[in-house]
Amino acid sequence: MRTNNDCGFLIKQICDKLQASVNRELKESGLTFSQVRYLDYLCTNHLRKVPMKELEMVFNVSQPTVAGIVNRLEKKELVKTKQSEEDSRAKTVQMTEQGYEEYIFVKSSRERKEHELTEVLSESERKEFQQMLIRICGHLKG
Repeated sequence: MRTNNDCGFLIKQICDKLQASVNRELKESGLTFSQVRYLDYLCTNHLRKVPMKELEMVFNVSQPTVAGIVNRLEKKELVKTKQSEEDSRAKTVQMTEQGYEEYIFVKSSRERKEHELTEVLSESERKEFQQMLIRICGHLKG
């Protein structure tokens, strides 16, 4: 059987394996990998109301995708949404105290996966790898 060593294919395989592993670990919490990514972003911005449009741009996804994830997080009372004070057509999202506590609880899973992802690399290789990924990510159009 021929193996595919194309960079894109390998990156996709890594992403799929990482996501499946994280989702298994998160099953007890009832959260998904995507939801934790949103909570992570909201946690770093927890003192302000984040426009949903900003989440679309940060995660490079469509409005319905953001709305679906935010909706599920809101049903779990981890975030709350409000109509924007600046634009009545727009919504903002803010993490709740319960969301912050849940995020802190599941954050360790994310940190373990990050370590697992790069533990086969030396410290200098890790830094170089991260810089290459940043450069490639910045180069690609979404």
